[in-house]
Parts: sequence; structure tokens; C-alpha cells
Amino acid sequence: MKICILIFFLMASSTTKLTRSILLTRFARFAVASLKMRLASLRFARRRSFVLFPKVDDALKNNYGTEAFNPLGLVPRAVRMIKEKYGEEVTVITDIALDPYSDQGHDGVVLDGKIVNDLTINQLCKQAVCQARAGSDVVAPSDMMDGRVGALRDALDSEGFVDVR
Repeated sequence: MKICILIFFLMASSTTKLTRSILLTRFARFAVASLKMRLASLRFARRRSFVLFPKVDDALKNNYGTEAFNPLGLVPRAVRMIKEKYGEEVTVITDIALDPYSDQGHDGVVLDGKIVNDLTINQLCKQAVCQARAGSDVVAPSDMMDGRVGALRDALDSEGFVDVR
């Protein structure tokens, strides 16, 4: 049996050097500039789909995960770079979750010791729209917030991103 990787995992980092992921030993974190070289080798190997996860600098994290929807942030920059270089040749999938951006380490906004579902969904919607604006083809929520899928779809549709999945 031949093993085929349909979607290739990429971890973008704000660092300027390549580092090994602690938990995912087979994967490396790439600075946005270094992603170009890695993508070139993956495209040569006929890879067409990439899922992008961020390793956000701790100084940019806060309880509200506001860096998640910064248009100049790590993920939007990486998405724009990939789409500018490869356009429709590739499918870019981005993770929708606040935990990489949270100083609390949770997928949601924490107030008075509890995760606030509705406020978190609002933040996730902003993140999805920001990533769609950058060129993401698929936004993939990995959090566990109630009602987020419908809310994300509504947010994307209302901003004109009806083709973003």
C-alpha cells in the first residue's frame, strides 16, 4: 500500500530561524520567509494542500486572542505569501481557534474563571474573516465552542466569502 499525504502540515513562526516542534518531532516551525523554500520543495513533490498552524510570540498573546484577527499577523502574512506565489495551484487551510493567541492557553476568552462562549465565537468569526481576506481557501475550526460553525459561516457569507469553506 502506498502512503499519500493529502494535506501537508506547516507551522509558521514569528522567529527568524527554523526550529523543531517540541510535540510534533517530525515537523519544523518555519519563519514566514523560510516557508517559500519549504513550499517550493513541497510543490516539486506535487503537494497541493497545506494546513497552516501558528506559533505566536508570547508577547502578542492576550486573553481575548486579538492577534488572531490582526491582518498583519503571522497567519495572514503567511497565507498572502503562499497565495501570491502559487495562487489557485494550492489550497491553503487555516486553523480557527484562539488557543495559539491566548495567554490563558484556552480556546476561548476566560472571564471570572469561565470560558465565555458567545464572546469567543465573536472573536473566532473575526479570525475567520481575517484569514479569508488574506486568501485562505478553507477555515477549519479546531476549538470546541458551541454554535461556532454556523456563526463562522454567517460571518464569512456576510463579508462576501461564500466560496471559502
